[in-house]
Amino acid sequence: MMKKNAYFYVFSILTILFLSQCFSKTGTPPDKKPEIKLITHKEGADSIRRDTNAPIKALSLKPLKGKASYEYLKKYDLSPFFQSQYPKNGFYGEDHYRIEYIFTEVKQDSVNVNIYHVKGKNRHKKVVSDFEGFFRLIDVYEIQDPNISTNDYFNDENATKIYGSTGDFEFVEKGDSKYSGTFKGKLTAEWANHYNPETKELELNGLWFYSENLPSKGAGYRFDGNWTSKSGDRTVPFIWAEDIFRFGNDILADFSYGEREVIINKKYRSLGWDEYLYDADEWWNETPKKPEM
Repeated sequence: MMKKNAYFYVFSILTILFLSQCFSKTGTPPDKKPEIKLITHKEGADSIRRDTNAPIKALSLKPLKGKASYEYLKKYDLSPFFQSQYPKNGFYGEDHYRIEYIFTEVKQDSVNVNIYHVKGKNRHKKVVSDFEGFFRLIDVYEIQDPNISTNDYFNDENATKIYGSTGDFEFVEKGDSKYSGTFKGKLTAEWANHYNPETKELELNGLWFYSENLPSKGAGYRFDGNWTSKSGDRTVPFIWAEDIFRFGNDILADFSYGEREVIINKKYRSLGWDEYLYDADEWWNETPKKPEM
């Protein structure tokens, strides 16, 4: 019995010494896992700042004066930035439930070049609606970002210019059901022109996501407004965006994480996001393709 107690005493001493070494080195119990910081899509996309540790300087927005704004829009048709083959996402209602939308046709007006005529579809809680309307670009401004080098981004010496615009829009849903109404509000968008050494012209390059504190919050473009029912008895706030995940976490705390393959926080998946990555139902297509088995 004495021998057994001695073994137990020695084992206890060794255990205490081992744990004390663990605490002295880490300051935490050995079985506690280190906290893992999840990277968000926005953090993963912010990759071209000159110094990621430096304080962020304010952007400079310089409006194109006089006829310069009109001449710019006459020269450059921005419709490809908005028309798409696949739907985008947004938030709808006070609970920020998911809404999907797609601009199936976007055409610049031949006379009023700042107006674009739009056709599209949206889906909310499995209800699909067709809509038609317009958006109007009220101004165009050049954006100068002191935090980045666009030449570094394109990896050449050719000049790149960033532009943006604010405007308004109105999209009217077809039909007379209780789900029909009108989307109306304000638009913000940013894009880039890149100098082509062969044509010696500035050409449209794409939507711009790469600067901090852009008016669209880095979403490329953003439609903010209200949906009003056709009867006028109900008004609901909504937001549509090319990349809703650039600012989604500012609206719903810890809404999503992941740099490229975005993962929705489990507590929000019941708000229409449960099939975000796996929905094979082509609801926007007139002749939907059957999902592959």
